Amino acid sequence: NNAVPFYDKVVVILGESANKHHMSLYGYPIVSDPFLSILNKNKQLYVFNAIAPTNQTRYSVPIVLTKANVHNYPDRFIHSSSILSDFKMKGYKTYWLSNQGRAGEHDLTVASMADEANISFFANMNWDEAKTDNIIVNKIINLSMRPKKEMFLLHLMGSHADYENRYEIKNALYTIILRDSLVKVRFLLDYLFSSAICFNSLRNKSKASLPSSVERDCLIIVCK
Repeated sequence: NNAVPFYDKVVVILGESANKHHMSLYGYPIVSDPFLSILNKNKQLYVFNAIAPTNQTRYSVPIVLTKANVHNYPDRFIHSSSILSDFKMKGYKTYWLSNQGRAGEHDLTVASMADEANISFFANMNWDEAKTDNIIVNKIINLSMRPKKEMFLLHLMGSHADYENRYEIKNALYTIILRDSLVKVRFLLDYLFSSAICFNSLRNKSKASLPSSVERDCLIIVCK
């Protein structure tokens, strides 16, 4: 019997603006995703070349989570529910925890899906107010866990610009010394972006960060 095992706890982690060319999983020369690399080495991670359906969060996330697609977006998005409702129908209590914005032109389509969850939390009203994703890690740790079926969707700011706001200095991947003509803007942005990628890998230590009730028999899906 090759049936997929049934999990009482499911965690879906939605990253943001990640570029695989800055991830060591895909050949980046510096270890920029330490936790994911350890999982991959231990054959605990399934890695594939996924490509976002669009280059904008307000379209790509609804397409990933609903029946909408690039050929028929408005009608299918409006007339279909997301996977949150699917999990609720299967008896899961659902949570949407977001470090992105609750309102605004770029946030409303994604935020509207959060209303399907039993419990939703937004750390910010506008995305440009967001700091590091530590706030989401701390929020899920403090939730009251019960021995029942639960599904958590964590929507992170990930490596969205401005990159220097997405990680803590102590976790910077590079030590950057700014000297007028020695560091060009392109390389500076590369360094900042890679540090944001690395910080998110550290934050994605979900099994180490989640309460023991979630750690056991837990399916974790990371969408960077």
